[in-house]
Amino acid sequence: MSAVLPWPVAYTVSGNDCVSSMPLGHSAPLAEAVRDLAELGYDGVEVQVRETGAHDAETLARTVEAAGLKVLGIGTGPVAAQDRLTLTDPSPDVRRHALFRLLGAARLAGELGVPVSLGQTRGTFLP
Repeated sequence: MSAVLPWPVAYTVSGNDCVSSMPLGHSAPLAEAVRDLAELGYDGVEVQVRETGAHDAETLARTVEAAGLKVLGIGTGPVAAQDRLTLTDPSPDVRRHALFRLLGAARLAGELGVPVSLGQTRGTFLP
């Protein structure tokens, strides 16, 4: 797709540590999802991760690159969607656990040299 556009086009996929499919992403296992997306002409993927340490950067990159794609970002949606962990939860323990997970995602993103997206894990502030 980047042959037509001046930037790479990515689609969201679930990492293998996600326990349920995402409403706005490819829900197949990672290796299958990246093959499907490569056939459709995508340039890369944003990998949604849930559990700190569940992904090895080298293995993740190798899986994605085997399909001819690149990891273009790491997302943390499942941390909130599946585990209900946010940075604005009233419980200090929940906030601490959310931060731990986000730092793990940031480390993974750093190893891959890509941005990380906080998504819903950032939480919400009610007036």
